[in-house]
Amino acid sequence: MSLRETELRYRPAQAPAKQASADCTTGRRMSGAPRPALQMQLPRPAWLVCVMAGFLMPAAQAVQVADVMQEMQAANVMQEVQAADVMQVTQVTQVTQATQATQSPKPASIGQPAARARIISLAPHITELLYAAGAGDRIVATVTRSDYPPQARQLPRVGDGLNINLEQIIALQPTVVMLWRPGGASSLLEPWAKAAGFALAYSTPASLADIIDSVEHLGTLYGDPTLAREQAEALRAQQKQLHTRYAQRPWVTALIEVGSNPLYTIGNDPLLNSALAECKVRNAYAQARQAAPQVNPEDVMLRQPELILAPTTDPARVQEITRYWTTLGVRAAQQGHVAGINPDALFRPGPRLLQALEAVCLAAEKVRHSHASPTE
Repeated sequence: MSLRETELRYRPAQAPAKQASADCTTGRRMSGAPRPALQMQLPRPAWLVCVMAGFLMPAAQAVQVADVMQEMQAANVMQEVQAADVMQVTQVTQVTQATQATQSPKPASIGQPAARARIISLAPHITELLYAAGAGDRIVATVTRSDYPPQARQLPRVGDGLNINLEQIIALQPTVVMLWRPGGASSLLEPWAKAAGFALAYSTPASLADIIDSVEHLGTLYGDPTLAREQAEALRAQQKQLHTRYAQRPWVTALIEVGSNPLYTIGNDPLLNSALAECKVRNAYAQARQAAPQVNPEDVMLRQPELILAPTTDPARVQEITRYWTTLGVRAAQQGHVAGINPDALFRPGPRLLQALEAVCLAAEKVRHSHASPTE
């Protein structure tokens, strides 16, 4: 699986604007062989021209995305895939944080009711939210990384997050295309939506409460209101139970791995960091500038996190990560405090985040018990 199968955008190439030009409305490169107008696959320098012209997105947002992508593209193929859903989560929360003063996240921003909605989901977390809301049968297509629940794997694909096939989207005659913001897809779709007859709707959860409210709201709009309400209430009860159980427990500092060679971790991600706080788990790199920074193993050795969260459910891989950190003298690994967590559940802002938190909370509690019983 390659980076083209992730939910990330291209980082603009570091080339002067004069080296390439583009017709931003068609995605056609003005020099060299033209690209299909509806495929919307701008070469990187041409994409940069459109960004700098203000056509696709504000330059400040482009720079923010570029900073993150510069780091993520340094990882190998598998690590890039693992990092995809982290970036989906973190880019959503970054833009929400940046616009809180003028646009507070409300479930109503997801969309408007449609009697017979035909939905295209352009993000894995949106697909999961729709199925949880009883609206899975309204989805007519999605993107490559939308793989949960299992029935979502049978849906047609209209892109991979980097390349959105607009021609295919139009042929499917959707009434609603749902996506997260910011995203290259939103900028490419906006000029075409009205003419093609579909609405754009955004899912920008910034907290656990937003995720839960989204399930209920999507059920009202497109799915089964009764089922969605029951699902939402169950999720609220689960969150309340976690909060009540761990509110008075001591804090545990954790390293949250994304990839290991080179090492990437979760940094300044308000949504995920606030969710971890339900377990009284503090991200060791929460104060980092980036959402998913690359860090030096030596820095981890200096910080000595009490818990390491590994992005895998493979026991053999957990053992490998444990041996690595043990060799480097990280006490958490030496004491067996390396926990494998399903990365899709933890890094996507969807209903399964609470399931992942249950596992995180248990791992943190194990750390607390070891502190209370040094001989264990």
